[in-house]
Amino acid sequence: IFYTRLASAVTEQSVIRYSLKDNKEEVLLNGASSCTESDNQQIVCALAGKLSYLPPGDGKKKTQITFGSGLDSNPRFGPGNRLFFTRYERDSSGDGFLDVDDHSSIWMARFHSSPPYLREIYRLTPGGQFHQHPVSAQGLLYYSDLQSGDIVKLDIEAFLESNRDPLPARALASAHFTRGEHHQGLQILGNLLTNANLMSPKAEHLLELEYIEKLRDATLFDQAEQIIKQMVNRDDTTKTLARIH
Repeated sequence: IFYTRLASAVTEQSVIRYSLKDNKEEVLLNGASSCTESDNQQIVCALAGKLSYLPPGDGKKKTQITFGSGLDSNPRFGPGNRLFFTRYERDSSGDGFLDVDDHSSIWMARFHSSPPYLREIYRLTPGGQFHQHPVSAQGLLYYSDLQSGDIVKLDIEAFLESNRDPLPARALASAHFTRGEHHQGLQILGNLLTNANLMSPKAEHLLELEYIEKLRDATLFDQAEQIIKQMVNRDDTTKTLARIH
């Protein structure tokens, strides 16, 4: 069996594997801030601001499964090879640190047959909020909105239906931007772009540039600059587009 242990006067946890047969404990991982275990003993931990996967039977062979400049925490497994987690993307408080004082949103990763190979990844709640502690049950996501003090629920399948298909998703994003709802529109475009990159390293260039422009309009200049830097480091066509932009 697997479990986590929080040492006294320490905020980080250790992941422990306990053998019922031998009555012995083995420390698999130190420094994890939070962990979750699936029904078939797959473990995902938040480690150094990213999520890492520990396979059954060889928990010491960890694989990082989330990337980027954000801080990922509080992973929770759900049905259907789904993993929910909280992401802090930018220093919204302006104190020079990316931590729990900053804006956060809820994300969902869907794996292929099993982790660590991502099939899809979605931001389920928009930016500019304080959303944490995701839990899923019976097709619904429940999370805490710390700003309002409420528990909020989201129909996961309904969300995917309106965000997965590019044409209706872009139309919905356009409607959000028209109403001045920048964070909601950026959420949809960001999901389309992230999953296009999962399918192919050469994502839709026009979608990428549109996303950068919307980030600029929302005065999220640091995030726009980050994407431009990623484009410059890719193939020649993308590099040229990024420099022109």
